[in-house]
Amino acid sequence: MPSQTDEIKELMDKKVFDQKVRERGLQIESFVIESVQLDEESKEKINNYELASNSFMQQGTLVGSYAEAVKDAAKNEGGAANGFMGVGMMNMASGGMMGGAMQAPFQQQGNSVKDMSGEQKPVPKANVDMNTWQCPDCGNANPDGSKFCSNCGKPRPKAAKKACPKCGKENPESAKFCGECGEAL
Repeated sequence: MPSQTDEIKELMDKKVFDQKVRERGLQIESFVIESVQLDEESKEKINNYELASNSFMQQGTLVGSYAEAVKDAAKNEGGAANGFMGVGMMNMASGGMMGGAMQAPFQQQGNSVKDMSGEQKPVPKANVDMNTWQCPDCGNANPDGSKFCSNCGKPRPKAAKKACPKCGKENPESAKFCGECGEAL
């Protein structure tokens, strides 16, 4: 509210909230709002509104919740293994959502983020298991045999291949040497 004093003054002039003051021959020329105290319910509404409008804040909330779940699992009275099994089951039941939430900060589109100074910084790709493929749209790691992304539903892209000039074997586009004969590609 302190940053909105001009808008508040304009609204006050338009709606004439200070009629009683004007009747006494006084006029409010300016005012300052130093601070506003919100009740807990209003604070919660504002926090939820901000969270709903910012995907990075949502990501942070998920990662924080996941970290708390891991801490709680380690303290499990039935043994840490039982607690971690529960966390793993929750991750599997959600289609790997929590694992994706943990990786996503490192896989944002454009592969860069702004630091506190506003400068764009590159973000390293998260390590992806060899038995998975990474969705180019959302960055989610998916099991190798799946045809669609478990996070966003987009189809798995066709892998680009290049043929070996010596033996003709098709190799992944990223290969530097043929997997069949060892020829440089």
